[in-house]
Amino acid sequence: MKQIPGPSCTMVKRYYTIRVSRTVAHVFCLCFAITFCTLLVALPSLEKSRQSSPFIEVDRRAGSSEHDIEVQDEPLVLVEYDPAEAALKREEDKMRERAAKEAKARQDAERRLGERERVRETERDRERDRQRYVEREEPRLPARAPVREAPKEVARRPDERRVESAPVRIKLPNGMKGCARPSPYGRGYNVDRDTTGQINAACTMDEKEVTRNVRNTTIKSLCAVEELNHFSLLNSEQRRTLDAQVLVDDAHKFMYCFVPKVACSNWKRVIKYMNNKVPDLETPMKMDHRKDLVFLHDFSDEEIQLRLKTYYKFMFVRDPTERLLSAYRNKFGENIGSYNAKYGPKIIEKYRKPGKLIEGSDQSMITFEEFLRFLVDSDTRRMDPHWRPMHELCQPCAMKYDFVGSFEQLSEDATLIINKVRGSSDAYFPARQSWYKPTTDEKKNQQLNNVHPTYMKQVVDKYAKDYILFGYPPPISDITRPKGL
Repeated sequence: MKQIPGPSCTMVKRYYTIRVSRTVAHVFCLCFAITFCTLLVALPSLEKSRQSSPFIEVDRRAGSSEHDIEVQDEPLVLVEYDPAEAALKREEDKMRERAAKEAKARQDAERRLGERERVRETERDRERDRQRYVEREEPRLPARAPVREAPKEVARRPDERRVESAPVRIKLPNGMKGCARPSPYGRGYNVDRDTTGQINAACTMDEKEVTRNVRNTTIKSLCAVEELNHFSLLNSEQRRTLDAQVLVDDAHKFMYCFVPKVACSNWKRVIKYMNNKVPDLETPMKMDHRKDLVFLHDFSDEEIQLRLKTYYKFMFVRDPTERLLSAYRNKFGENIGSYNAKYGPKIIEKYRKPGKLIEGSDQSMITFEEFLRFLVDSDTRRMDPHWRPMHELCQPCAMKYDFVGSFEQLSEDATLIINKVRGSSDAYFPARQSWYKPTTDEKKNQQLNNVHPTYMKQVVDKYAKDYILFGYPPPISDITRPKGL
């Protein structure tokens, strides 16, 4: 009998596997459908119950806000809302905020108080520095010796004079230590008598000695109350100016502040001769104002301080009116250094009326009055050294010069200085060059009479400190108003 082939074991397994898989899939789909339908039906009722529930959702993470973009990984929890607790928390937050503001305000107040205290401490330090360098009071004068009257039978000489006491103490020169001094406490002292009251030729001071001593005493007295009475108190601009004006001679240990138009060229020649830089003092030559000279700016601050304490310091001054006239005649009248080409057109354009003609003069040359008006409108800090105020060039209060000589008695004062500093050198102060044209009183009066008194008064106000500090009278009282002005 022929055997009919039937399904194999493998086929039976595959059949039942397929049936079971389909049944499971059908059951899963049915369960998913039932669950989905149940959620759709129950969702509205859940939303209503959530809105009416006394619970709210609170994020567990502190500081989260609606502006956060990142998804919060931590789960949310439900916290019961208590209005009283929320109000208390808000009050605590306000108190913390007020405390933070008060702490910041206290810190700001302490900072401002500290700044004010530092400012006051700085002012106190400056005041202590000023007081430290104030000139010490002069010692009191010795007991006044009685003045013995001259015998009646002895006639008084014509040149005998009695000097009344004055409120200014005059320092007597060397050789007059035993002589009576003018006293601020009463009458009875004679300049030309010794302490016993007898006439003594050695006790006679000439007019130039008195003028020299009064000038130096006046400068020290006025500088004692000046704010800039020490080198360290100068600002950077004042230091730059002073460093360019002070010459230093280490070989002879002196410092000289030169003022243009006050015989500074001759002084530079003397300094070069004392250091063997020029062969003699009489040969005419063009002065090089920089070569073979050592200036204050060539040293460090420590070296400068050492020299200020140990070197002899001096400067020379001149009547401010005559100095300005000399600068005008030299730089504009003689046209030295093309000053007229540099300043002339601007001065004429600003101060000369259009169409006005100057009699007996080149119309391109400025007048002395125009020059003075130009000075009045100029800033002294930017002036040319030839007409800048002398006290700004040399700072006498900060430098505390040992000697301040004058152009009016140049020969005597220069000789005193050279004898003190020249050492073994045979230097002397040379005479003026042959080409030099001095400013006589006649030329001075002629120029001043052509200046309106208003402009001259403005010039005196501009250079008032030079007039007062160095003891020169202003020229206002000697000026008469020119005709036609």
